Amino acid sequence: MWGCANPFAPTGGPKDTTPPVAIVAPSDTILNYKGGNLVWAFNENIQRAKEENIKISPKAEFVLKQKGRSFVLTLSNMQDEISYNVGLKDVIRDFNEGNVYPEQSIWISSLDSLAEGNLSYDVFTVFQDKNLEELRGEIVCLNPPLTYTLMEKDRFVGNLENVQGHHEYYYRAYRDLNMNNTLDSNEYFWEDTLNVGLPNNLIIEGPGPVNIKLDTLSKGWHMIYPKPDPMEWKKIKELNGFVFSTYTWGDDTIYASSSGELLKGKTDALNFTSKVLSCWGSFNSDSVCAVWSNQDSVSSHRDFFRGCFPKDYQIEAQDEGRIKPFKEGLYYCKFLLESLEGKLLSAPKVIKVNAENGDLIWAGPYKEDEIYSFNLKPHFVQVFTGDPTDNVVYCVSGLDAKRNFLLHTTLQKRKKIFIND
Repeated sequence: MWGCANPFAPTGGPKDTTPPVAIVAPSDTILNYKGGNLVWAFNENIQRAKEENIKISPKAEFVLKQKGRSFVLTLSNMQDEISYNVGLKDVIRDFNEGNVYPEQSIWISSLDSLAEGNLSYDVFTVFQDKNLEELRGEIVCLNPPLTYTLMEKDRFVGNLENVQGHHEYYYRAYRDLNMNNTLDSNEYFWEDTLNVGLPNNLIIEGPGPVNIKLDTLSKGWHMIYPKPDPMEWKKIKELNGFVFSTYTWGDDTIYASSSGELLKGKTDALNFTSKVLSCWGSFNSDSVCAVWSNQDSVSSHRDFFRGCFPKDYQIEAQDEGRIKPFKEGLYYCKFLLESLEGKLLSAPKVIKVNAENGDLIWAGPYKEDEIYSFNLKPHFVQVFTGDPTDNVVYCVSGLDAKRNFLLHTTLQKRKKIFIND
């Protein structure tokens, strides 16, 4: 007994530093896919797979089943003729040491080849604040309904491969308030069209928090403020059935009607049987135009009419008498660019407006003939192209803007100025 060796636990050999090896795994490209399971089987036991790291683009539902040394991935609700990408990154680890199975990217199509379309995008962002963590990006197709989620650095610059060239795609940015990587109904978003096979240089203004209010003034009339961007206004207009609004009149408070009450009572052409289908006008025009229908109560015959009538700025309200659809104390400006030629003519542009003390009043896309309205007096304006390599900046200082006065200003060309951080 005295001569026996000291007892100790066996070492088990050298530490395992190699990832699990797939004895069975799907190929990187699967064509003529008619549905079915994607199967992996490994040479050793594995940990529970991290489902949150399985990325399917465009989005599709999946079910994961796992046992021992294998797991099975089943996809569902996939659209025909669409090329799907299944990405696995840090999904599979061996049971003991946690060595990671290498990243894998799988392309799947119901056709005998992958789609050949290519979507490249380069987004120039103008942010009103510095909270970039909430901002998400995605590419969507409405018909068929598809959503390509853009993650990390791919949110603003990237390339989407294997898309159908005859589909219509949109780039969408939204502020993900609850950080669930999903655009919810209460979250503000911005979007613009994308062209397959062509460069897509876009400018977006960083979406702000949802703070748009809609107040009812009287029957058929509403007040919306502050002024939303065009995409948000489109949703509000469709949701409430507005047929007339002062959206393009340069104010930051919008007055809108769902029944065309602005015209009724002001002309004999419209009566109690009239249904106003659409109205339009502008800040500078002296009339409002409309399309409406009159229905014969006996024969149910409908006639359609179009006409223009003198514009009355005043709107009937229940409690406040007559309200003018202009907010007092605004500065109205319209900016024009000189010497635009070549790629500068079509390049997207950003406009930045500063007060005399240097504070940023507003930043966003530049649009020709757009009427901008500001609460503070603008003093210095700059216009940048979306291409950071361009050496041209348009700017003007010392604006002589007056309240409620439309100022037409030409922005002169200046050379680029380099400023150290």
